[in-house]
Amino acid sequence: MTKLQLYYPLTPSNVSQPFGVNGSYYRANGINITGHNGIDYQAYHGQPVYASHDGTAYYSTDGKEGQGVVIISDKAYDLNGTDVFWKTIYWHLCDPAKEPKYKSPFYQTNRNSRVGKPVKAGEIIGFADNTGFSTGDHLHFGLKPIVVGPGIEWGDAPDVGIGNWVNVLQSNGTGGAVDPVPYFNGVYAENAKAHIANLTLQIGILTKVVELLRRLLSTKVVK
Repeated sequence: MTKLQLYYPLTPSNVSQPFGVNGSYYRANGINITGHNGIDYQAYHGQPVYASHDGTAYYSTDGKEGQGVVIISDKAYDLNGTDVFWKTIYWHLCDPAKEPKYKSPFYQTNRNSRVGKPVKAGEIIGFADNTGFSTGDHLHFGLKPIVVGPGIEWGDAPDVGIGNWVNVLQSNGTGGAVDPVPYFNGVYAENAKAHIANLTLQIGILTKVVELLRRLLSTKVVK
């Protein structure tokens, strides 16, 4: 089984609010969670936000005019010994209707449609802002393991209108979210293309070395 690896969605990735904190604040504001269900990163207005992994991207909004993109992983990855798909949430992005120059490549007029578009790690998916339930420009980044199931028609916008998926850990107190920190690979998403190319090159070199050693050992056995 393969563990999901995430690239940092912002450069730099300075945390302003970690995962799992300030539960009383959210409950006082009508959000029934035991703690923050993602990581908040410092960001300036209009700062590019990048996809943390390959997958299918969906543009979405919430009831408080929050704007964001949700990405479903391209394949299943390990969760405690079981392979599941994963969903990353990028929230409080600029509203293209108000600021066209910061239009997300995945923006749709029907913003809560079920139509997704393919995305690769490192592609720009939107621009940081302060839309929705927020007190300043930043990026909210969330991570949830998911499985195929009946389409969810309730809850916050990242759980609505993106196909037939169900959060595996919906009753865990954070709406199915888990701490993303253990899944980051230490590389910024904007450098993902170069990082992947370098890994591919290294794998190619190692493959050639292994093949050369195999031939040498085979030759010695024959003699």
